[in-house]
Amino acid sequence: MQQLNAHDPKFLTGYPSILTVLAKEKLKGMLAIEPKVIGSSAEMLSDDMYATLRQAFNCPILNIYCSTEGGEIAMSCSRGRLHLNDDWILLEPVDNDGRPVKEGERSSGVLITDLTNYVQPVIRYHVSDCIRFSEKSCECRSNLPVIEISGRMGDSLCFNEKTVSFPVLYFFITAIQNLLGWQLIQTGENRLEVRFVEKSGTDRIAMGATIIETLRKSLQEYGCGDVEIVISDEGFIKWRGGKVQYVIKRI
Repeated sequence: MQQLNAHDPKFLTGYPSILTVLAKEKLKGMLAIEPKVIGSSAEMLSDDMYATLRQAFNCPILNIYCSTEGGEIAMSCSRGRLHLNDDWILLEPVDNDGRPVKEGERSSGVLITDLTNYVQPVIRYHVSDCIRFSEKSCECRSNLPVIEISGRMGDSLCFNEKTVSFPVLYFFITAIQNLLGWQLIQTGENRLEVRFVEKSGTDRIAMGATIIETLRKSLQEYGCGDVEIVISDEGFIKWRGGKVQYVIKRI
């Protein structure tokens, strides 16, 4: 923190999970930097993360949806919504079998075609990102399509012979408010470990109890039977490049 304070960057960019940690330190008074703009990319930027960054730094936040294969696929507008750069990227949301999903439905993956890469064209390259095209136009009046990102697909989990896919697990966990980051790890046949980062000022113990109750009830109603839910204070497990893997199967 001392080195970052001494450097005092005017443009701060990074993964949302890291930016959120810095925002919490700023709110606690440990970080004194005053960036003029923040750039977030490579991971999903949730609404709670966005709100925390705005509260801590009070500056414009640019959210970028990008990939090595497709470059800058979408960028956020003044209203914080992601607009697809459809003049140079084709994005096709598909299900687990590679079939197009209906408008407004969340996909299990996307097919990316880069229209700007003349040297080494990327055509219908499959990436396991969950996205959804919004059916509503944006208040910023841009004609570019609005997309919603749920994050990169993780492992599917199975409890009592009932398989639960990433989109379902995402729906269950994001129904819980004040979560800035989360990770679900299946560590036993019917055991689920949860690692999370809570919003600044939130009671962590109470949040943990809410997570346990919500996930246990949701999984039971989904047909998974009784699942042991435990809270861990360990840090997130990450991909080699530093990104958070949201759902992991470790059995």
